[in-house]
Order: sequence, then structure tokens, then C-alpha cells
Amino acid sequence: MLTIGIDIGGTNIKIGLIRDGKIIDKRVINALSQNGLQPQLKPIEEVILYLLSKDGSQVSQLSGIGMSIPGIVDCDAKKVLVINDKFNDVVGMDLAQWAKSTFNLPLAMDNDARCALIGEWQYGAGRNCDNLVMVTLGTGLGTSALVEGRVMRGSHHIAGILGGHFILDRNGLLCNCGNRGCGEAQSSTWNIKEILKYTGASEAEWAKNTTPDFKLIFEKAAAGDSYAIKTRNHCMDIWTDTIVNLIYAYDPEKVILAGGIMQSADVIIPYIKNKIRNYGWAPFEKIEIICSSIFTEAAILSAEYLVKNC
Repeated sequence: MLTIGIDIGGTNIKIGLIRDGKIIDKRVINALSQNGLQPQLKPIEEVILYLLSKDGSQVSQLSGIGMSIPGIVDCDAKKVLVINDKFNDVVGMDLAQWAKSTFNLPLAMDNDARCALIGEWQYGAGRNCDNLVMVTLGTGLGTSALVEGRVMRGSHHIAGILGGHFILDRNGLLCNCGNRGCGEAQSSTWNIKEILKYTGASEAEWAKNTTPDFKLIFEKAAAGDSYAIKTRNHCMDIWTDTIVNLIYAYDPEKVILAGGIMQSADVIIPYIKNKIRNYGWAPFEKIEIICSSIFTEAAILSAEYLVKNC
């Protein structure tokens, strides 16, 4: 089976040629998301043709195109319903018609967090496991869920993917969704300035000269800086609470953690495992909390499953 996978991100668009569950080749182009997706369709087309040519394959050999998009997606209608401040022209865009008119191929598409989960389930850390939760720690706080071998989507296409917007502190920080105290607003890179004010770490010298990222915060915490420790632990507590809520909701065998912040997995995973021992009801000792094994490729690889099943 030969498939094209397209992972549309806010910074980059990754395009891969997939054969039987393996990425044969891939290319990355700038997303330029502020300009919308329409101007990027031609470059995407050119990359697809290049990848096929390099492989010695033809468009006619492709089974379809699978697309991962950072928004609320109706995968049946193949429409993006809502997207947050990037590729704003994509809402209502007929991408299925684009795939048909350009390549005479079917298009399958889904939310990026679900695609990452599907990739891990089929080819990565979630293989041979049909009850999974995935949490991505990075610019935002992404989530997705698989229950009894079914990807959770729901009647309004939001099931599983809005775990980062569980309200954990109704008097907390304002989120970009309009609510206060969402896990994402309390612990994500996009809101780091407000998080530092919230924890008092904005008073630290290392926080005054630049906008810190989590890499710096974890480094300063490891060196014993009290402001960094407080901020790091605050965020890890939020991530733990989010994971516990997802466990209560979906009862997984495994929780897969991914994203750039997981470069500090050696600190994060032991902290979360220790913390959840104090929560009730769920058999937390039986639930594995592990790192993603193929995160940078998972959304691309999901294309093969999407084309087969959506």
C-alpha cells in the first residue's frame, strides 16, 4: 500500500511517502500559516510529485492522501470546523475536492492529536494496545483517546481532543479558548509569561532578560533555583491532574506522553508516577505512563490507517 501523509503544523508542513507502514521519504516545507493553507497547496503538490518521482512510483499507485490538521475536524465530511489563529482560510475549504481534482485520489483527514495517537497505536509505543490516552506537552496541551480499539471522536468531533481545556482552576489564568484555568493556560509554552507571573518566577533574574522556555526552566530547577522549581512543579502538577482526568474519562492501559517538553522525560515521568499514587478510584499502578516512540513521524504515518478506515 502506497500512501501520502501530510502533517500540517503551525511552523512546518511535513509530507511523507508511506509504504506498508514505513516512511520511504519525506520533505518539510515552511507552513507560513499566517498566509493560510491555500498558498501552500501548490508547494505540497510539487513535493508529492517529487517524492513519487524519486521513488520511481506513479500517482496511480497511490491509495490516497491522509492529512493531519491542528483544528476540530469532521473526518466524515472532510471539513475543518474550527481552527485557532492559523491557516484561517481552511475552515470550510474543500480539501477532498483538491485531492480529487489534482491527483484523482481520495482524502482522509483528522485532528492532529488524533493522528499522533493513531500513528503511535499502529506503529509506535501503543502497538497491540486498544485503550490509550496520548498527551502532547508543547506549545499547547494536546490530548486524544482510543477506547476498545476505537478512536474517540464524538457527536461534535471534539471527543478526546480537548483534555487540555479541562478547567482545573476556575480562578486561574485566562485561556485562548475564553475560559479561565484550563490546563493548557496553566502549563503551556504559549502562556509562559503569565505562568511565570502566576508562580512568582517573573521576579527571577533569568526570567527578566528574555522569555524563558521549559528547557531553561528545567535546567534552572535542576541547578536548585527556587523560582524554577516552583514553576516546574506547578506545571508538572497541572499535567498530572490533566492525565488523571483523562484516565478517569477513558480508562486506558497506557498514557503516551509526547512533545518537545518531554526532552525532560527523566524528570517528568517519575514525578507524575509518584504523584498519581495519591489519587483515588483508578488502579493507577496498572496504567503505564510512557514516552512516545515515533512522535515526529506519528501523524504522517497515521495517513495509511486514515485512508484505509475513514
